[in-house]
Amino acid sequence: FVKFSLYQVNSRELIFISALKDLHFNKILKFSLEIRNNFNKKIQTSKLNKWLNETIKLNPPTKIKGREFKFKYITQIKQHPPTFSIFSNRPNKIALTYKKFLEKKLKLKFNLDNVPVFIRFFGSENPYLNEKR
Repeated sequence: FVKFSLYQVNSRELIFISALKDLHFNKILKFSLEIRNNFNKKIQTSKLNKWLNETIKLNPPTKIKGREFKFKYITQIKQHPPTFSIFSNRPNKIALTYKKFLEKKLKLKFNLDNVPVFIRFFGSENPYLNEKR
């Protein structure tokens, strides 16, 4: 019932306790400290960029009207909760499913279990757009 009701929670994240039997209270403290550490985690931009390039190479986003997505870089802009910015050529066209895919892969790679992770997509200016040929 619990797994069905809370489908977004992995089974390994569930801790069953009993106040009557004084069961598993030490696990709750350990678990809460782990969550706090993940919540406060700061990840280097170089590691994030390496992860992004590897992930996109293995599973690139679907082209729209024959145009590719180009991801420039990723950086962590906030902790509490971990929030990241990805700069791309077409940020408004990235499919929601691909955004969720990147969030899931980011959580797996950097061990951000049990904390919400947010990825914001921003456009990057083309410096050659207004240049005359």
